[in-house]
Amino acid sequence: MKILRLLMMVLFLFASILSFAQNKEIKKYTVQEYVKDRADWKPNLANSEILVLENGYAIGGYDPVAYFKENKALKGNESITSEWKNATWLFSSEEHKKLFEKAPNDYAPQYGGWSLNQMAGNGGEGYATQTKPEDSWLIYNEKLYLLHRPDWAEHLRKNDAIVSNLIKYADDQWPNVSEDIKSGGKVFWPSLRPEDPFDSHE
Repeated sequence: MKILRLLMMVLFLFASILSFAQNKEIKKYTVQEYVKDRADWKPNLANSEILVLENGYAIGGYDPVAYFKENKALKGNESITSEWKNATWLFSSEEHKKLFEKAPNDYAPQYGGWSLNQMAGNGGEGYATQTKPEDSWLIYNEKLYLLHRPDWAEHLRKNDAIVSNLIKYADDQWPNVSEDIKSGGKVFWPSLRPEDPFDSHE
């Protein structure tokens, strides 16, 4: 009987050690750790807190005023430009340019054009993520927000409560994130892999 108990204790101890070893090999990521382990975590493309894409223009050269006035993403004209916050902005018309220069904070996307949902940090530390100005955007309470995926934009347009909650967190994170970007901190350029999961935040 004693031998049987001893054998059971040895087996239990062995199973515990094996389980611990297996669990130790599995790295559990927070969202921030996940993205920072990926190769597309690089410096901003301009000395600015504003999202500047590969073509050298703020928010990829899309006209920020058009989202409000045309209710769509519209490419700006390279001959109609304005400088604001160390970035070059394009506009589809002189009228839009004048509106922007008169009140840039009314038309420029929030958080420098970086992704709303990632800036919110999913309940943790927020970070700057490249957006897709051509199809991933929404206007909420007369403010423009860009996102990094069109399915996010579609979902959030139907869920004011979620948008409001994200904005609350993102507003808290943006001051620190913007200072980090301006001082040379890295930002996230997602590969937008199809298998990346969609989290509705519900």
